[in-house]
Amino acid sequence: MKSFAPKPWVVPMPVLIIGTYNEDGTPNAMNAAWSGQWDMKEIMISMGSHVTTKNLDRSGEFTVAFATKNTMVASDFVGIVSAKNDPKKMDKTGWNIEKATMVDAPVFTDFPMTLECRIKEKYDESETGYYLVAEIVNILVDEKYLAEDGNPDVQKMELIVLDPIHHGYIQLGDKVGNAFSDGKALKNNMETERILLRRWQESDAEVLFKYASDPDVGPRAGWPAHKSVEESREIIQTFFHNETTWAIVLKETGEAIGCIGYYTHETSNIPIGKNVCEVGYWVGKPYWNRGICTEALKMMLNYCIQVKHLENIWADHFTGNPASGKVMVKCGFSDTGMLNRCSQLVGGDKDMVKVFKYKR
Repeated sequence: MKSFAPKPWVVPMPVLIIGTYNEDGTPNAMNAAWSGQWDMKEIMISMGSHVTTKNLDRSGEFTVAFATKNTMVASDFVGIVSAKNDPKKMDKTGWNIEKATMVDAPVFTDFPMTLECRIKEKYDESETGYYLVAEIVNILVDEKYLAEDGNPDVQKMELIVLDPIHHGYIQLGDKVGNAFSDGKALKNNMETERILLRRWQESDAEVLFKYASDPDVGPRAGWPAHKSVEESREIIQTFFHNETTWAIVLKETGEAIGCIGYYTHETSNIPIGKNVCEVGYWVGKPYWNRGICTEALKMMLNYCIQVKHLENIWADHFTGNPASGKVMVKCGFSDTGMLNRCSQLVGGDKDMVKVFKYKR
């Protein structure tokens, strides 16, 4: 890893628009990034020496809006142009402005969400500015940005964040998980008396090769036997380093003796819809017929249902590998009677796969 000298590289940084009134009563706005949540109902902002700073010294009240893709250009403009040099700068933004409901500050209604705030404390005051801690008095949200549960929907807002390294703005993307929930996958529900499921590590390459080089293992699951430790290491780096694949580890030895995971509609071997998945697994030959795959699959099903909240779960196996189907049945899957051709799999052009569906 490359080392760098200390820099202000905490990422991502929010792009906040601070709204205040100037001494003559006209609205003003500035762009700020060095900030964060201070407490449940308080925020912190690092303030330099600006017209906004003087406005805050005078009134102590302000608004904070969150910049978006649509407001990016004007948001950047109010950050690089001071009201000291351009008293008419707010006219150039084209923003619609109203008075806040509970503080003496402007609200820029072009933004989806605005905090109404009041200063509680200032720290390290000097000629160059200070750190402020402010109480969140009220939160205003445009109703078109509300989710079905009535709370703000961050994904709808198209919020942007600051890239302090390359001085760019980046739009926030898709939801990728559930806070305080997905981490449960690494707790006790992914462990039995005999095995545990954990992420693959590059140090597993040698033991992966030991089991995956067996010609009786890979082809049954649709992939070729590994030819070297280097190939096994590359597979860990390119195919196993993700959020949907786990090593099956025998607790007695600490070895990764197999693999299990799930595939979304984008990577599945069979045609499936969104918010559903296909599960797949294999275990080294010395551990066949010992119930290892059954234990691992039950834990994976629990993860897919309880953590990922997937609606349906599918599985399949080559017709020439009925032992895999027995594992599926033991875990609650039923044979759909469908056969599918998976030509992308090793042996898929010669053998069909039987499709199973999990019964809730």
